[in-house]
Amino acid sequence: MATKAQNKNLHQAKNSKKDEFYTQLPDIERELKNYKDHFKDKIVYCNCDDPRVSNFFHYLSYNFENFGLKKLLATCYKNQEMDLFTLHNSEQTIYLEYDGDKNGNNVPDPEEIGIKHLKGDGDFRSKESIELLKQADIVVTNPPFSLFRDYVNQLIEYEKQFIIIGNLNALTYKEIFKLIKKNKVWLGASIHSGDREFGVPEDYPLTAANSRIDKKGNKYIRVKGVRWYTNLDYKERHEDLILYKIYNPEEYPKYENFDAINVNKTKDIPLDYKGYMGVPITFIDKYNPEQFEIIGLGISNSGKEIGVEPYKVEHKKYRKEVQKRGAVDGDLYIWISNDDIEQYMAKNQHEPNANELWLYFQGVINWVKIVFPNYRKEMKGIAWGFLYNEFKDQKLDSKKLEKEIAELMQDEDVSNKKGIYLYVLTGKEKHLNIRAFSDNQKREAYERQKGICIECKEHFEINEMEADHITPWHDGGKTSAENCQMLCRDDNRRKSGK
Repeated sequence: MATKAQNKNLHQAKNSKKDEFYTQLPDIERELKNYKDHFKDKIVYCNCDDPRVSNFFHYLSYNFENFGLKKLLATCYKNQEMDLFTLHNSEQTIYLEYDGDKNGNNVPDPEEIGIKHLKGDGDFRSKESIELLKQADIVVTNPPFSLFRDYVNQLIEYEKQFIIIGNLNALTYKEIFKLIKKNKVWLGASIHSGDREFGVPEDYPLTAANSRIDKKGNKYIRVKGVRWYTNLDYKERHEDLILYKIYNPEEYPKYENFDAINVNKTKDIPLDYKGYMGVPITFIDKYNPEQFEIIGLGISNSGKEIGVEPYKVEHKKYRKEVQKRGAVDGDLYIWISNDDIEQYMAKNQHEPNANELWLYFQGVINWVKIVFPNYRKEMKGIAWGFLYNEFKDQKLDSKKLEKEIAELMQDEDVSNKKGIYLYVLTGKEKHLNIRAFSDNQKREAYERQKGICIECKEHFEINEMEADHITPWHDGGKTSAENCQMLCRDDNRRKSGK
């Protein structure tokens, strides 16, 4: 019941625009300490709290020298009352400007803080506020929840770094999710679960069971699903999520409306599955962009873009039953990045509950030794786990493969020797990165043809043409001047199927 009341408070705030939630000092301190190196010699702007009593301004002004800040700016929306809560009923607005301690006591004394008046209402979208924003390097604040997407769009438009607090559901907004997917915005370092207490205006209705009023009459509520959003990097977000589960179709059923398996809990992501997976939205708390790739969101157009089909009539009618058997469209869709699984498993072999992982690892190693018994340095760093998953059940002739590999290793046209192993298994020539014709070879062929395209017989300048193998590489043709012909771009791309 308490959780429902918390969520009801949040929806009430959004609907009535009563979303002036005031972040508590301990939450600010726990988050901002992760970015100390980013703040050095930077101008920081806090533009959505009463600047004279803002916890953001308080923390950053008292840590000005510790963080090595250059300047601190703060504005709010239309308030000149010396209290905690913004009622937006004052006639004049102000902004504060602080550029560090002057008297050596390392305390932001009132006489050291410049108080200046604004002509407008202090709205973050106003011309005055935007001019202050342009000065800033980093923005730190708690924007109104109802204007969160507009606020982030402005930060992106003006190419600002930021640390702001919002609700977890905000990442489902198409504008925000697009930034998450492109790894331009991510969640902060300190909040990964639970709820947080916020101060609220004095006229805010307290309906949640765990809301409170302190001795001074200040009101507080607890809000579930709160997260920091930032585009400042920190080392913890690049730590691998330890995976130990092995895929089996009984435990990981496929969705009825998308070709992906369902993973109920982030910790149960199978380490060996090569394909799309649907994971809970809270996966984002463990997201490492080097380990995983986010491809879509089921409850938005981002899901439809990757092929998630809308609910059918029977899905809508019996939604709960359908969800039980795997036709769900509310998950994040991800896949495991094509990293070196050997390196990953070796690094994490001593983690708790890693027995299954180690057995799988041994299976991969044994398969590689049998199929490719002649070790070469080019074998290091190949994603053997994925090749094992795809080809372990096929009958492969190790002697025939070794003969082909040896020939390709001696072929000077093969630029990517590491790709030979992928090529002999998949047959895809792209892995070899066949050497391109040099500019001299292209010029020789161009002059020989007098600028005439071999296919359409029309004349082109050399920069309008592309080099092509007369005898294809896979038929024994070499990347040499004698085997080079020049085609116009259209004909060359028609020939290569581009």
